[in-house]
Amino acid sequence: MRITYSFSFLGGKQEKDFEQASIIIGRPTMDGVRPDLDLTPDETVSRPHARIWVEYGRYWIEDLGSKRGTFVNGEDIKGKGRVEITPGMTAQMGETTLALWADGKESESAGEQGGNEAAQKKNELPSSLLRLRVAVKCSPTINYSLIHSKVSFLSEITLSNDGSELLTDLELHIVLPGYIKFQPISIPPIPAGGSYTITDFPEFSFDSNKLQDLADAETVSLQVWVDDKPLPLTTPINVKLLPPNAWHCVGHEEVLAAFVLNESEAVKAIIERARAALWCLVKERASFLDVLNNHPNPVETIVKAIYFCLQERFNLEYGREPRYYADHWQIVRFPHEVIRGLEGTCIDLALLFVACLENRHLNPVIIIVRTGVEDGYEIHHALIGCWLDEPMMVTPIELDGHRVKQWVEQGQLLLLNSVGFAHGQEADELFGESRTTGKTYLDKACARQDNHDFLYALDICAARYAGIEPMPFGGGLQFDRSAWLAIFRARREAETLQSPFVGARHLLLGLLSLENGLMRQVCARFGEGLADEMAELTRATFPRSGRTQRALPEAEDWQAVMQLAEEIAGQGSAKLVTECVLARALLETPTQVNRVLAGVGLQREQCLDELRALCGEGRVESAWRSSDFTM
Repeated sequence: MRITYSFSFLGGKQEKDFEQASIIIGRPTMDGVRPDLDLTPDETVSRPHARIWVEYGRYWIEDLGSKRGTFVNGEDIKGKGRVEITPGMTAQMGETTLALWADGKESESAGEQGGNEAAQKKNELPSSLLRLRVAVKCSPTINYSLIHSKVSFLSEITLSNDGSELLTDLELHIVLPGYIKFQPISIPPIPAGGSYTITDFPEFSFDSNKLQDLADAETVSLQVWVDDKPLPLTTPINVKLLPPNAWHCVGHEEVLAAFVLNESEAVKAIIERARAALWCLVKERASFLDVLNNHPNPVETIVKAIYFCLQERFNLEYGREPRYYADHWQIVRFPHEVIRGLEGTCIDLALLFVACLENRHLNPVIIIVRTGVEDGYEIHHALIGCWLDEPMMVTPIELDGHRVKQWVEQGQLLLLNSVGFAHGQEADELFGESRTTGKTYLDKACARQDNHDFLYALDICAARYAGIEPMPFGGGLQFDRSAWLAIFRARREAETLQSPFVGARHLLLGLLSLENGLMRQVCARFGEGLADEMAELTRATFPRSGRTQRALPEAEDWQAVMQLAEEIAGQGSAKLVTECVLARALLETPTQVNRVLAGVGLQREQCLDELRALCGEGRVESAWRSSDFTM
């Protein structure tokens, strides 16, 4: 590529050719590291300022967090990720104007013509690939919730060799322009007249930020590249990308658990207000934890407290559904949106209530039934369930309505109408009335009466074990998928080990449970099998309470680690606790994890150095140097 540029205070154009596919633009750093394109003496340009690169014949530009932004055709692209540019387009960085030309053509007309010819020539298929047909089967609609839950949008790709030559050493790339990063797939030799079908796909790396920020549906053409050349598909495929609050009503039912945001700021606010209702029910000033572990009817009491709080302290309206984007998709409101707008559908209200239950360490269930058909669309209704004792479901989804009905009748599952605590038609119910209405819906669905039918029950805890974590929405500090899973598994380790509390050593076990997680990678630097040895040693250090509790108090060292993790995450604009942040906070906080490390011949600083090398983060001094927790 060739870049021409001019600094407004000097005048005159300069140009430079680049052989590499990616260049950094800016000014030298304080320690003398120079960018590929140095725009000195323009001191209004940051160091570094932007990056331009070519990817499969297409050119992209991205601002690298510059102070004054990067303007493409007059629009500031700072913070917007990568933006496609074409030869001849200009970009403004500080007081410098740049123009990109493909393949070294100097004038605009020559640049445009030469760039187009070069791109066309580059994309021409060699004769050996002209007879290669590609057929793709994939989901016509996807969104962030599916990607977050690691649901593959591809189901099958078939490559058919209609030529007379053996095709070897092929590398396949799947591309959703602007959304999916290229993930190569090696293809074995395909003989003449033969074919090869792919059904097992790697985990694609999507641009999560763009998917999270998508406000409206967008259609993108799926592309298949082989050996850096685009192949025509047997049938062209357009994929509709939906906003992150689009719920896939039918298919991938377990993904609904990703919408249960138990750490949402709105959920935490509801729980704080529900404490007053709890004190009224138990006739004393008690915490949710005390009630859960010591009250004779703990689950029903906590469910009632949350129900009464929502009914009396919030004036929520039971409303109709927002717009649809496609068949079997519905826009849902996250908890903070329900509280802010004081309105929700049955599924919105169910997700809000269930998130509150999970926040209080209960085991909730969402039940979806069909209640009729309107204008050709099925009408669904959500019910809320909560296990009164141990959960009976071992898999996330139960399709047998009669089994669910049996659990309710035997007193194992508490059932509520999801809109009973709201106002409006078919709402405004006392707690007992809501239980009766919920049972009526379930009975009709199981009997297929009045066009009702049972669709499925979703156990949130089982879905968590299956890897469906909450999406990072809801305001305030959030946890990414790996960090949330480590915390979830840490709590389960504490319960399994009958520990009297959940502490830092349980968090170590949670981090070590992540396949190919950072703590496992750190341990691997010091010896094979060291991670498993450390996990066994950690489990052997715990005192046992002799009884399994429903929820465990957080030890002082756990709280200290979480506080440091929040402080570290708060330094960034995303306010997101990642696995790296969580591991770093654990290692920087003096706890009994230090003794576990010493037991396998390691020290905290050694592990921190390796963690920093893995994460690429600079050294940050610990805020807990003067503290020591021995619990």
